[in-house]
Amino acid sequence: MKTIIQKLWMLVAMLCASISATAYDFEVANLQYDIVDLPSLTAKVVGCNEQLEGALIIPPTVNFSNHELTVVGIASFAFKGNARITSLQIGDNITGIGISAFEDCKKITEISFGSSLKTIGSGAFQGCTSIKSIALKKPIELIGSNAFRGCSSLSSVDIPNTVKKIESLAFDDCSKLSKVNISDLNSWCLIDFDYEAFSSNLTLHIQNSPITILNIPDGISVIKPYAFDGFTNITGVSFPKTVKKIEKNAFRGCGINSLALPENLDSIMQGAFSQTSIIELNIPKSVRFIDELDGLPKLKKISFEDSDNPIEIKFESHIHYPNNGMSDFVYGSDVEELYIGRPITMNCTMGYWVNGKFIMKSYSDCLSRSAFFGLKSLTKVVIGEYCNQITPQWFWGCYNLKQLVIQDGSNPIEFFQNIYYDKYNEDSNPNYSTQFKYVETFADCPLEYVYIGRNINYTQKYNGVSYPNKRLSPFENKKTLNTVVIGNEVTNLPASNFFKDDNLLSVEIGHSLSNIPDGCFVGNNEISSIAIRAEVPPKYSNSFPNSIYINTTLYVPIDALSAYQSAEPWKNFWNFSDIENMNTGIHLIYNNETDNNISVGNDGLIYIGESRTHISIYRIDGKLQYSGYVEPNQYISLHNGFYIVKLNNNSVKIKI
Repeated sequence: MKTIIQKLWMLVAMLCASISATAYDFEVANLQYDIVDLPSLTAKVVGCNEQLEGALIIPPTVNFSNHELTVVGIASFAFKGNARITSLQIGDNITGIGISAFEDCKKITEISFGSSLKTIGSGAFQGCTSIKSIALKKPIELIGSNAFRGCSSLSSVDIPNTVKKIESLAFDDCSKLSKVNISDLNSWCLIDFDYEAFSSNLTLHIQNSPITILNIPDGISVIKPYAFDGFTNITGVSFPKTVKKIEKNAFRGCGINSLALPENLDSIMQGAFSQTSIIELNIPKSVRFIDELDGLPKLKKISFEDSDNPIEIKFESHIHYPNNGMSDFVYGSDVEELYIGRPITMNCTMGYWVNGKFIMKSYSDCLSRSAFFGLKSLTKVVIGEYCNQITPQWFWGCYNLKQLVIQDGSNPIEFFQNIYYDKYNEDSNPNYSTQFKYVETFADCPLEYVYIGRNINYTQKYNGVSYPNKRLSPFENKKTLNTVVIGNEVTNLPASNFFKDDNLLSVEIGHSLSNIPDGCFVGNNEISSIAIRAEVPPKYSNSFPNSIYINTTLYVPIDALSAYQSAEPWKNFWNFSDIENMNTGIHLIYNNETDNNISVGNDGLIYIGESRTHISIYRIDGKLQYSGYVEPNQYISLHNGFYIVKLNNNSVKIKI
């Protein structure tokens, strides 16, 4: 042992003597080296002299002064900017390549990686504009940030299943890169990706076979950030039940146009499906958190599946951005239809101007802010049985919302009275006197059809403070509103003037409403039909104009005709008819085209379509019987009778 140590010290002395005037320890065959660890006789390449050109071969070992040293690394900046190297062969003992080791070596056309390489440092091959392909080998684990950034001739890269992390912008600005080949999908799903590791417009290959349908392996619980970012050849995804979370930008830029999310999914993070072609998105009832669904230009319908468990939506509101008037929840989308089947809480970050500066503030109680703010293409909203409240500003800026359906249910839905606190003006002007403004919920919406299937309660609060002295109906003075249907579950309406001064043409009232509030229909002088299903005439203290008494048809149960003909104010009508002869309001929403995807049996129907879809089934009296998503060959049990079935934007009348 003593003899070995003496020899090592002699070697150090010789090296020091030979490199006393250099920046490296020793030089062999035009390559310059530093000692990494003397006892283990390991070295790393730190550069080359001016005589080296053409092919650069990093040897696995190097002999110097009668000692063989193992070459284990390439130092940071070792060959940066070298314009003489045309090809690179990395020895089998190299475990790491340092930062910017070959940056801007613009003449390198090919690289052969060694069998021990584990890490490629940040910017290691950045700007190597002549490299055409890269075939990484096991046991590579880390590809550093900017490692191959700006390799403008690079067209393909092979990534083995040993890779654990690809850092930010590793393959960014590789304008010709189109093929990423991996060995298996399971190991790819386990890689940690930093910010935008790849450029866009890529194709993903598994063992050199391109894939279109992505079958996420069973056991994967998280789709990691940027995992499939930019892979345009992916047109569909099949998820296992184990997936709980889809991270930020996981499928951004993929060619997906339809998607069935996993039934046990818990969270969807910001931009998970941004820049895809998804048309309809169904949020499973298991999901508890969503952080913005922005960047979906073709998205037309969002459905929150029925559940009594609330879902939290986090979004950034651009209410006070210049020339902008919508939230970031679905920013860039033209959503036309919205189904809300569960309670929603909203967590908003809001931006506004204060004394010439733009300020962002977070609000956890967003009673006056909404993820649906400014959906200018929204035409239809359906509120499911488990959604228990509609808060202020939910539908502000929805300038084309024409249909509102509040589905039947035994539990009331709560409308927060729109008490608008002008916080923006107060913050921008300390002397501004705080004011509360009362604005009805659907102020910006040209509603034409409203179906109310359950009782409505008003809550008039702001920050826990009650303001009970102001009562505005959400449907008062809606000059566009022409059809109102009040379902059979409704036992009371919350306020007078509920439909005051609208332009109603058709009114239908279910059999449970026994008392119509004063002034409910005052100012509606063009009503052509009123249908009431109650056997006992409901009380209504107001009278109608004579023009309605003599021109409007009053549809009532035939067995209750005499009761209506003797009760105020109904007895004043000249035209009575059996309600069974009346077409319900359903035809005002849906067309009469048939759908061949329905098979009718003696006690129900079977959906025989090829893919999962949404179906709504109404009784002939207009009561919603069933609403939800159905799978191919799913059976729905129904009692004998007539039904209206809506499927794929078509409707058909069936008999069981």
